[in-house]
Amino acid sequence: MLILRLTTALFLLTAGVLAANKTAGESCTATDTCTFPDSYCDASQTKTCQCNTGFALAGSTCARVHGQACDASMCAHQDMICKDNKCACDTTANVKAGSANDDTCECADSYTRRSSDSKCVKKLTQACTADADCVDNAECSSQKKCACKTGYKVITSRETRCTACADGFVEESGVCKAISGESCTPGANTCVNNSTCTGGTGTTKGTCICNDADNVMADTFTGKCKCKANYGLTAAGKCALVDGQGCSAATDKCVDNAVCKTRTNEQVQKCTCDDTKLFAADPRLKLCVCDSAKAWGKDGKCYLKNGQQCSNVAECYPAPGRVCRAVTNGGDTVCTCDENKHFVTIDRGFICKCADPYIREGDVCLIKAGEGCSAATDTCISNSICSGSPSTCKCNDEYPVYYYGRCEKKFKKVGDACKTTKDADPCPIHAICDKLTEKCVCDLANNVKSSAGAGCGCKDNFVNRGERCLATIGQSCMGKDTPNLCVSGATCMDNSTTPWKDFMCMCKGTVQDDGTCGAAAVVTSLVVLMAGLLVTSRFV
Repeated sequence: MLILRLTTALFLLTAGVLAANKTAGESCTATDTCTFPDSYCDASQTKTCQCNTGFALAGSTCARVHGQACDASMCAHQDMICKDNKCACDTTANVKAGSANDDTCECADSYTRRSSDSKCVKKLTQACTADADCVDNAECSSQKKCACKTGYKVITSRETRCTACADGFVEESGVCKAISGESCTPGANTCVNNSTCTGGTGTTKGTCICNDADNVMADTFTGKCKCKANYGLTAAGKCALVDGQGCSAATDKCVDNAVCKTRTNEQVQKCTCDDTKLFAADPRLKLCVCDSAKAWGKDGKCYLKNGQQCSNVAECYPAPGRVCRAVTNGGDTVCTCDENKHFVTIDRGFICKCADPYIREGDVCLIKAGEGCSAATDTCISNSICSGSPSTCKCNDEYPVYYYGRCEKKFKKVGDACKTTKDADPCPIHAICDKLTEKCVCDLANNVKSSAGAGCGCKDNFVNRGERCLATIGQSCMGKDTPNLCVSGATCMDNSTTPWKDFMCMCKGTVQDDGTCGAAAVVTSLVVLMAGLLVTSRFV
């Protein structure tokens, strides 16, 4: 009897080891366990984990569909409630049963979902009682029908929502505003940035006029307000004198990275790019930029790239592994990467990376997990140890997962239960542990979207870099106070040729096909290119 029990226990233990936990939609076999409640492994047909009959995948759970028995907490589909012990569409939310398999709810006739809150609201031309009844960018008109707000229009007569700016209006920061010279309502903030609604009082219409006192003028092509000739836009959104313009240090403001001083062999003061910080004037716009031998630092200063002569490391682009020293006996001292600490130079010329088989941790290079090592001389990546024969960097038991050469805890999946404590198993890349539900969810606040297979990925026009989603070249960004939003080698910037305060990611060098920055080139050509792209891409 004892032998029989031991044999049975061994069989069950073996079966448990061979079986795997699978989420809905994953491939499975008869020995696998589908971890979603109310799901099973359809091993004979689809060979994937499927929701049970009467259930459908809703986000990260199998929820009861329309008409199925329920209690107050079982119906998870949007706009569905448990009514008379059955899941039903909530008619008070202006919805009806969906036509596809009758298992979801969709907006009732004459209604459509509002993008801001996903509620079902009235389409254009439908009867209404208040603005909140209508779709995005629409209002309840005096005729008590939903109509586009002033400044908005539909592109075709078949559309049910207002998706474009009307004639005489342009989009700024997601809002349609009246261009210079157009009529406006005083106090309504309907004019383009850096302009004022003048000449009107009360209900009498005024006219949008660019603020002359701020050294701006109307752009005849876009109708927006841009800097006057000989002025350029600063990071603070103000127009200031560009390089080479006469100035008074007491009263005039020069563009960023320029100072008002008397130049050598000249008798008058002029705005001059600060060469003590390695800035030079762009030939066309006369803004102060880094030339092709230098790179912009995250602090907004210029630094020398690898291979450029230097007198001390402070002149070199700041990065782990950077040194200023002679690379050959008797040669000039140049910015380079410290090969004695396993750093090597990469093609872009201002970044140092760890040579294989090393990987960076903090400011040092350590041997990757799984690579050969010497316990006497080498240091392995965190959560691993140099052991075995032959010796390799092996992950510790509590960090068993090899992830890009590092040792990590086992990653959970989107929808899995999680804890916000520091020692808990982490959520997958681009996901966070929601404090309210204690489940792994996509980090939508940081340019992330839900992707196929119940995972998370970067939004369109963003790329994954170091587990972060960074904006590609030409995409809107949040201003120079958040330079890390753009891909490496780019900065968040603006100039007088672009719409007011409409910052975008721009390279200091060439633009790659994937929207990232390549090897450095002359800055002038890129500024001209990006200005042209922006003018042609904005609708007016």
